[in-house]
Amino acid sequence: MAKRTYNPDTDTQEQVDYNSVETLVVDYPSLTNPRLISTTAGGAKGATNGYRTSVAYKDEQGDVYQIITVPDNSYDTHILKITDGAYDEDYSFNLSELLGKNTISNGWFYVGDGIGYVLFAQSDLGGTSDAVWSVARVDLYNGTAVELDVPDNLWLQQYQNSILVDDKFCMALGPKGGEGHIYMFDVNSAEPDGFTVGTTLEAGADSYYIGIY
Repeated sequence: MAKRTYNPDTDTQEQVDYNSVETLVVDYPSLTNPRLISTTAGGAKGATNGYRTSVAYKDEQGDVYQIITVPDNSYDTHILKITDGAYDEDYSFNLSELLGKNTISNGWFYVGDGIGYVLFAQSDLGGTSDAVWSVARVDLYNGTAVELDVPDNLWLQQYQNSILVDDKFCMALGPKGGEGHIYMFDVNSAEPDGFTVGTTLEAGADSYYIGIY
């Protein structure tokens, strides 16, 4: 969930500072018994609603891993762990610290066995609406992250879907106004260049790709 404040004097919504992370949990499949869970594990704070890209996945052990999205450049990108409907206060994955740069994210993709791919904007270079995006391979179980050697000038704010084919995680990546490709990342490789480049994608001056199906 995200939060906003309302100013009755001006009849406007205002952005609110986050002091923690909150999630609305309900029973499934009845969607009853709503309750809020909250955490500040590892100093995490921000929203959990995302923007068009998925933010939460259940792994093979039944735990939920959730990326924390942020309304501006104020907070680091965290991935938190939810077990049995409650945050694991001992688990925190700080992507900004692991990559050594400030990051913002709208979502990520989980491919199994603790491995995922995070789309992130480099907030020292701009915001989520700018072409300052990259991709990181993360290992949630071992607490590691590596930025991949993808092209510059990517805009991934609205990226919605990617696919896993055998051990290859496939993304359509094209710099704004430039030539792109299908990138097939080897999920077993932790190297920045652990991928092969597939078919060519064409993009106009003001067009971009938002997924592959």
